[in-house]
Amino acid sequence: IKIANHSIEGLDSLENPLVEIYDIEMKIFDNMNNKEFYLNPFFINRTDKNPFNLNERSYPVDLGAAVDDRITMNIELPDNIVLANEPKNMGLALAEAGGKYQTSASQSGNSLIFHQLMQLNKPIYSPDEYLSLKEFYSRIIQFQKTDLILKKTN
Repeated sequence: IKIANHSIEGLDSLENPLVEIYDIEMKIFDNMNNKEFYLNPFFINRTDKNPFNLNERSYPVDLGAAVDDRITMNIELPDNIVLANEPKNMGLALAEAGGKYQTSASQSGNSLIFHQLMQLNKPIYSPDEYLSLKEFYSRIIQFQKTDLILKKTN
């Protein structure tokens, strides 16, 4: 993996979101002998471990601030590589607009387009919301184990 270019937008603004843009080069198809290749698009901000591991909680969950993470990847594929499986789009929501998680992936021409949205809309969640947060993260972790399957067309 090589970072070809990196820029940051909105660094000097409190009102606008902070946006990081990376151009990454990966030479994964050069010596590909297999007909299929598995790509896990969750290599940025992947959730590997559930931060909510208690069976119950008697005090609030304090995140310090609301969370709004958005990732968009545009992966340029070689001419002879296509998305083999149409991945399921995913949407999860917490009760009372407490947060949501969404993903989508599609192919348009030679571009594989992947979107991920993670929002936790409250900085503090009550003990009654703890089990919902725990389940929310468990489902995200399970979904992020899903690979996209790319295949050669010739």
